[in-house]
Amino acid sequence: MGTDKNTTIVWFRRDLRLRDNPALHWACNRKQPVICIYINDTDNSEWRNGGASDWWLHHSLVSLAADLKAAGNQLHLFSGGTESVLDQIIDSTDATALAWNRRYEPTAIALDTKLKTKYTDQGVEVASCPGNLIHEPWKVTRDKDQPYRVFTAYWRASLKRDGLPVTPTVRSIPPCQGKLTGKKSLSEFDLLPKNKWDSQFASQWTPGESGAANKLSTLLSKRIGSYQLGRDVPSEPCTSQLSPHLAFGEITPRQIQATVAKKLSNNTLSSDDNVESFLREISWREFAYHLLFHFPHTVTQPLDNRFEKFRWRKISQDKLERWQQGQTGIPLVDAGMRQLWRTGWMHNRVRMVVASLLIKNMGYHW
Repeated sequence: MGTDKNTTIVWFRRDLRLRDNPALHWACNRKQPVICIYINDTDNSEWRNGGASDWWLHHSLVSLAADLKAAGNQLHLFSGGTESVLDQIIDSTDATALAWNRRYEPTAIALDTKLKTKYTDQGVEVASCPGNLIHEPWKVTRDKDQPYRVFTAYWRASLKRDGLPVTPTVRSIPPCQGKLTGKKSLSEFDLLPKNKWDSQFASQWTPGESGAANKLSTLLSKRIGSYQLGRDVPSEPCTSQLSPHLAFGEITPRQIQATVAKKLSNNTLSSDDNVESFLREISWREFAYHLLFHFPHTVTQPLDNRFEKFRWRKISQDKLERWQQGQTGIPLVDAGMRQLWRTGWMHNRVRMVVASLLIKNMGYHW
């Protein structure tokens, strides 16, 4: 294929950004050509994206491609089984290194472990980087390396430990001059809805790294003063709305923490209960990954095994559909579900009420 020698592959996943991207930074530090790829994994049937997530992914990939182009590189899209696609790229490019940022779901850990062993044995240097958390899940533990099961104890322990620093921003990414085979266009991923039910999404969201930075800026400049109490009121725009940006890795919790710390140090932000409340919410996300890593069975089973024998009810399809469509007759629940349909997002407090109705009142198996 005639690619450059000593090429490094950067495999983007839920880290669709250039800033604070350890895998990308590691690749660029090798001072060799870099191939940036994203794989639409058609073998992953366990956890498929919903329609709103597909919409977000489409636009986030558009944003990432533009950012990579501005840095002198480009995003190459592939579709198929991850392992077979990587095999093809490595074989055709004679790449000598592969980098990715870690994921922590059980299936992702198993795949990453398999790939790292396989390609290392083939002589490919593999870098699995800590790209998406402040603390790796095994870094905040109780005595004798026992994991936490209660958030407050985890939160207090995490405050006593240094988190991972923000990785320096990559400004220029050396391109690979050869031509890659088997590439797909974004339209071939078929991520956008056919019937335009997403018509209100664009007025609510701007997927991508810039959109994430703007959401954080808006929160810290306009909303943070009423965050602690305001975030409990669904009719008030006091939440950060950073959750989808974090989910797709367009911003990291390290960046959020560092931005808050900088504003506190230069006195453009006041240290108070609102700021602490916001940082606690970021830590809740960390705690969720902590639990997922240490208790991987919680993907499909309860953390407390006493609930394995809980007597769930069989509810009618009609009742389930009325809940799904926001037609239960309970105003707060219906408003939340309709908000979800129209914007792909629901206020955090309403999410709790909506889920509680389905699981605790209706008895539907989660």
